[in-house]
Amino acid sequence: KAWKQAKSTYYNQFFINVSSPSDPKTLWRVLKDKTFRNQNSNEIPCLITHKEHVTDIEKANCLNDHFTDNNVNFFSDQGPEKFPYDGPRPLLNSESLLFPSISGISINELDVCSVIKEIDQTKATGPDGIPGILIKTCAESLSVPLTIIFNRSIETGVFPDCWKVANVTPIYKKKGERTNPQNYRPISILSIFSKIFEKIINRD
Repeated sequence: KAWKQAKSTYYNQFFINVSSPSDPKTLWRVLKDKTFRNQNSNEIPCLITHKEHVTDIEKANCLNDHFTDNNVNFFSDQGPEKFPYDGPRPLLNSESLLFPSISGISINELDVCSVIKEIDQTKATGPDGIPGILIKTCAESLSVPLTIIFNRSIETGVFPDCWKVANVTPIYKKKGERTNPQNYRPISILSIFSKIFEKIINRD
């Protein structure tokens, strides 16, 4: 009885604290958790192509093939006429000649530190497992090595391989059969460091 009363008191106080419009995410997360609305809502059923994909590994490979084929088909359909550009070419490789060069950009520590401090620490952590709150807390210390890495990447035309890796989550499009892989789209979560780099480049 005492436990039930303590639990009731806790949630009553919790809802009072988070019921303001400024923090709707926390409120809805707890409501979904306690009402079981999100139970198994993201579970992917058996997928059907030319055969059935039942286990988690089979479903993951099936969706990976689908997402990969879509990307390959998209870029194979794009020719130079899709990306007209007569300026300097990038340093990466022959496959990247469709895009402008960024070799003239120079990044300083103040730019990096400023972008780090703008990080939304509530966003999901990337494959490296380094959370935004840690990066944000160490903004000034991290700005020095990151500036060196970013400038070196621009100079050499080489983007760190570990920043290309992403956690991919399949999301149902809410239309069509859930057993059809084509009715799913990928959501990719990259390393926060790669997002910082991207944001700085876009600013310049």
